[in-house]
Amino acid sequence: MSYLIFHLGGRRYGLDTSHIVEIVPLLDFIPLSNVPQYVAGRFQYRGKSVTAVDLINLMTGNAHRKCFSTRIVVVDYPMKEGFAPLLGLIVERATDLVRFGPENVAEVSASDESESFELFDVEDSLPPAAMIELLR
Repeated sequence: MSYLIFHLGGRRYGLDTSHIVEIVPLLDFIPLSNVPQYVAGRFQYRGKSVTAVDLINLMTGNAHRKCFSTRIVVVDYPMKEGFAPLLGLIVERATDLVRFGPENVAEVSASDESESFELFDVEDSLPPAAMIELLR
């Protein structure tokens, strides 16, 4: 399995690349009204309007920094209704891709602090009721 490594609030996370559609540079967003603070807005991705969630803001309360390594990770957001709309996740320091067998992920997560990371699950880490409304 492959994981994209990124940072949130000083912690390292790994996102299973099977959920990733594409990683794009940070863009300007079309603002949305009446949405939680962690929703950065919408952007155009290959002719589709995609909602962007600032994971840094969601997890730490601080807005993302506009750095060269800040990226939008376009993912398929799994929904119970059976469809998977696109969602943009704003992450910082998205610079590493690592490969591990499924049996080794737990070992890496508990190993040397400089190499360890926590698994980031798209479906479990985002508020589902709010996401359903944002993606429609």
